[in-house]
Formats: sequence, structure tokens, C-alpha cells
Amino acid sequence: MKLVAIALSLVLSSLAAAQHIAQDTGVRGPPIEITHLFYDQMPTNVAAAELTTNTTETPYPNAEINSPPGGAINYTVCPPMGANYQNYFLGVQSVAIDPLERLWILDTGRALTPNGTLVPASYGGAKLVAVDLATNTINQTIVLPSTAAYPNSYINDVRIDLRPNVTVSGQGVAYVTDSSQQGQNGLIIVDLGTKEAWRHLDFTPFVRAQK
Repeated sequence: MKLVAIALSLVLSSLAAAQHIAQDTGVRGPPIEITHLFYDQMPTNVAAAELTTNTTETPYPNAEINSPPGGAINYTVCPPMGANYQNYFLGVQSVAIDPLERLWILDTGRALTPNGTLVPASYGGAKLVAVDLATNTINQTIVLPSTAAYPNSYINDVRIDLRPNVTVSGQGVAYVTDSSQQGQNGLIIVDLGTKEAWRHLDFTPFVRAQK
């Protein structure tokens, strides 16, 4: 009985030790501070910021690329669609910085009408743009083909993988999510060297939101 009691005591001690979980008291690190205030905007992704004042923004990498001629929507077709500009931003949703100090900008190619309707994309609108952070200049634009980014796709996030062994080109890939509520969800993989793009995991539960 004495051995059983000792063994039970050791088990209980081990369980008590296993239940000791480190807690964040909220006092570690620098204090939280406001760096910018957004008015009438809903930013969705921040990769890097050049801080000026709390209330001003600067178009990046320049104002021209953020000002498509005639706007982001083509009203000459019915129903309206996103413009097919390859050299202008229409509906940027995500940004990411890679180890080579390039800022990758993901453009959905879609925009909202004044009544809140999200128009489908045209070929040329959905694209991935790389900006050299040292010079703030665009050094690569990859237009996503209609076989990878559909008109009703909503491409909303990007991650960059520069391992040379993941593609034949050896220049890495971009993983892009398609989270459209109107079409089929999936992942879009882009070879950063060949500029080829293809879809993966279409219609699988792994890429669909849970109700």
C-alpha cells in the first residue's frame, strides 16, 4: 500500500506540473502606441510603413499607378466589369515583403460600384506586382491568367516562398488564396520565374470557410 501511495503521489505531482501554463500578463515589450489613424478606409494588410503624421497617406509606389484612367470599373460593357489595366492598381488586397526586399502587391482586379456591387474581374486586372523597396520602382508584373484567377475569384492574400527547389525556374513561388463567396475557392500558385500560374485544392474543405 505504501508503494501505491508513493506512485499515486508522483502521478499527481506530474499532473500538477503539466497544468502549469505560462501566462501573458500584458506587461512585456514596449507599450502600445498609435502610429496612424485611418478615416473612411479599412486597411486589410500592412507590410511596411513610412511614418509621417498620424493622418496623412502617400500613394505607393506613386500616385499615377493608383489612378487608373476612367476609374477601376469598365462601364462600357453590361454588366460592368473591372478594368483590364495591367499597369494600374484596381483593387489591392494584400502586400508581402520577401527576403530580397521586394514588396509584392496583390491586385484583385475587382472594385465596388457606388451601390456596393463587386464587379467581376477582366483579364489584366488580377495581377501580382513586385516593387523594389530600395528604389520604390516596379521591377516585375505577373498578370494572372483566366485559368487561375476567374472573373468571380477574390484573391485576397499572398505569401512568398523563394526556396530554389520548389519550381523548375528556381526563383520561388507565390501562394495566393482565392476566398470568393461567389465562385470556387482554392489556392493559386505562381512561378515567379516563368510567370506561370495554376490552381490547387479547388472545392476542397481545406480552402473553404466553416459556417
